[in-house]
Amino acid sequence: MADTVGTTYSLQIENYFVDGDTRNFNVPNPNTASNLSEKISALNTFMQAKNAIIGDKYGSTFGRITKATTVTTTTTKVEID
Repeated sequence: MADTVGTTYSLQIENYFVDGDTRNFNVPNPNTASNLSEKISALNTFMQAKNAIIGDKYGSTFGRITKATTVTTTTTKVEID
């Protein structure tokens, strides 16, 4: 059998809370549109206005998105006969 190569894409978003806590979440297969930074800015504004997520340490309010990184992961399954 032949080796199998797979690629996955995700957007890793780092969030900051007012108590200093941070939390990351991943969005699988993100939209790679040229206006991705505008969409992340709009998401930040929405999350601040709605307090969409809360800190897990002390239940503090959402502060801001500090970083968003596109992650590409390539895996190779090697068939050994």
